[in-house]
Parts: sequence; structure tokens; C-alpha cells
Amino acid sequence: MTVKTAEYNSDLSDIIVRHFSEVDREVYDLKKNFTTASHFRAKRYSENMSIQIATLVELLKFNRIMTLKTIDEISSLTDPQSALAFRPGPGRAHIAWQFMHTAITEELFATDRLRKTDSKLSDLFSLYEKGSTAVDEIPSLDVIKNTLSQSRENLLETIQLIPETDLELVPAGLQERGWSYEMALKILCWHETHHQGQAHLTLNSWKAIH
Repeated sequence: MTVKTAEYNSDLSDIIVRHFSEVDREVYDLKKNFTTASHFRAKRYSENMSIQIATLVELLKFNRIMTLKTIDEISSLTDPQSALAFRPGPGRAHIAWQFMHTAITEELFATDRLRKTDSKLSDLFSLYEKGSTAVDEIPSLDVIKNTLSQSRENLLETIQLIPETDLELVPAGLQERGWSYEMALKILCWHETHHQGQAHLTLNSWKAIH
């Protein structure tokens, strides 16, 4: 399948393995989710956002499309909670933890590491931050999607506050790690793909035995 816009041409056949659901139609709407170059430049300048930050934001948006694709696949199963609870081995993180960890990591960067502000998701930090142990209580798909959405909204709000001149500076919340704003944003782009990949692999393992 080839989808074209004025300045975007992409063959998505290698990542689409079944007919489009309603979620598919939403996330693969390239005119909505992939900004053309002219609109990209206009949006960037109107928001006073550097091209480097704006590019990272576009990558974050694409990464989220693939995460939602995996969640949509799970939602179509006869027993999605069973899949979400599946662990690849004893004591290893289940699929639900991978998604929630992605969301909470973004919330921590949005409200504590890139800037200091209150978070409405702080009760979830100890459950899903780095180094936490995946508990047996499994959140629903709705909770997962809402948490991903809320933390992403907060992250994008925080990112828009970073001026281009500060990219090489190390924010107070990342002094111990020594990460600049630029490095932190690059790591966030990588982080979701890392855990989406783990969730996808674990889901395939679940399918193999069910």
C-alpha cells in the first residue's frame, strides 16, 4: 500500500499485516499524522521551535503510532488482559508494564527532569519508573491509552518551552546523568521504540502458546 501527500511518499505494506480497523485509519492517516515540509516549517516558526526540536517531535509522533498499533492489535484479541499480563519469563516485565513504563518515563521527563512542575500521575511513578518491579495487577487498555495520552501531552508542552539556545545545557533534573536537553530528547525518541519492540516480541511469544 502506498500513501502519498504533496511531499510524503511511504510504502507501509511491510508493517500492515491485516485490514484497517478504525484505529488503523486514525493512526495511518498520513495527512493528519505526518506534516508536509511546508506545513512543518510554518508550524515550527509559529511556535518558535528549532528545526532540531521540531524534528524530534515528529519522530515522537511516529513512534507513538507504532505503539498504538500494537495496543490496537491487543484490543482485537479475545482475551486482551491475558496478553497484557503475559511475561516472557519468571520475574520479567509483562506487556502492560512496557506500555505504562513508556508513559511514566515521559511524564517524569515532562514534570521533573526537563522542568519542575506538578504531575497528576505521580501515584504511578513507583509502579512503572525505571527499575520498578512489574506487579501482578494489570491495568486495562483504557488506562494504558489514557496514561500514554496524558503523559505525551505533558511532554510536548514541556518540549515547546525549550529554546534552541538551551539545547546544549543540562537541566537541573538531569545534572546527575549529565544529559543536555538535546541528549534527553534523543533518548526519549529511542526509549519508546525500545519498549514497543519488547512489547511486540512478548506479544508474539504470547500468541505462540495461545
